[in-house]
Amino acid sequence: MVESYYQQGLEQAKVGNLVGAIDSFSCALRELGELLDHPEKEENYAQIYYQRGLVLWQMQDQQGAIADYTQALKLNPGYFAAYTARSMAYIAQKNFTAALTDAETAVNLDARSAPAQRLLGLIYKNQHKTQLAVNAYQQAASLFLAQEDEANCRRCIEAYRQLQTLLPPTPEDFLTGVKQKIQQGNSGEAMADLNWLLQADPHNAQALGLRGVIHSQGGDPTKALADLNQALSLAPQDWEVRMHRGVIRRLMGDALGAIADFNQLLQENPQSVEAYANRGFARCQLQDYRQGIEDFSRSISLKPDQPQYYGDRGEARYQFGDIAGAINDYQEAANIWFNRGDHENYQRGLDRIKILQQELAAQKLELAKQQLPPPIFPSSTLPNIDLQQRLLGMVGGNSLIAQRLIDIAKENYPNMPEEWYWQKVIFDLEGEQDNLD
Repeated sequence: MVESYYQQGLEQAKVGNLVGAIDSFSCALRELGELLDHPEKEENYAQIYYQRGLVLWQMQDQQGAIADYTQALKLNPGYFAAYTARSMAYIAQKNFTAALTDAETAVNLDARSAPAQRLLGLIYKNQHKTQLAVNAYQQAASLFLAQEDEANCRRCIEAYRQLQTLLPPTPEDFLTGVKQKIQQGNSGEAMADLNWLLQADPHNAQALGLRGVIHSQGGDPTKALADLNQALSLAPQDWEVRMHRGVIRRLMGDALGAIADFNQLLQENPQSVEAYANRGFARCQLQDYRQGIEDFSRSISLKPDQPQYYGDRGEARYQFGDIAGAINDYQEAANIWFNRGDHENYQRGLDRIKILQQELAAQKLELAKQQLPPPIFPSSTLPNIDLQQRLLGMVGGNSLIAQRLIDIAKENYPNMPEEWYWQKVIFDLEGEQDNLD
């Protein structure tokens, strides 16, 4: 009769006759009660309590459901389904502490249960433990996916994505935002953000390094060095902190020290766009525009969608005397700004291009007025024609670049014979070409 009453209860619950199901399950329990002296019957006894608890839960009698689930668990302490069901009933009563205990027990019994992990996510969400909820939902989504349950997988993904919008940024994300503000010239906002972070985390070495960079930009070397020294004492081998040291050295005029830092960083990470760009600035500080251009070109090759690197290379090309190349770079930067919808920076790029075009036109007009082919080197004393043509060939026929190299050599080595400077430039270029080969 026990089995008969039990099956009747299941059928009645299936068709929605909840009262009839309760009566049938209760009859089964009374019949089975007479057999309690047989331990092998206790598992069946637990199952009937569990099923009656499910029906009571559907009837919104949460307290009655919890009582039946509890009886089932007394008889069968390893009853996984009873723990998850009782946890749901506790959630309905907003007793999230008890719900969490049952859900964690269920997960301990079966860590691969997607519903149990999802249940944990729901409880953590209601407890406002957002990161724990995200982790649980992500685990549940992964398990549902492994079971090819696409619908439940999507529900869990949607749940944790919504929760992620509530999470505060991680320190790494926060510092990335600060860097962007510095690059955009919003040093005041960046400084306020860093001061706030350092109040909460005074030993954040990267934040100290970035604040030192801003102090350097503002011309306050004392504060810059204080932040840098503290950052290095906290994390002397930290890659980002050493990057900040290189930037601070560059901003404080120690271009050679900065280049040494960036060289070391690039040995460790040859794909660092930031290190190439900063070394490019440091080389331009030393008027080594040609190598500065090479560094900016490496930055562009690694991140061709970043307009600031085209602008940096354009300015280096202008200083090197390659106005046409500078115009091309600024135009590329302007195009990217336009496609991004950044009309302010786009207009700045166009304004710079206009100035350069006027300068290039004036230069061409001056050459045309002479009605003579422009000399390779406008020097009072020219070397032999072989040296002229040799140097011109090495710089791609650009006489402006050739002249700029000669001028740099004269600045670095004054009072030398004219021909010596050409030979020195050719020698340096040949040596660098050998290194590249």
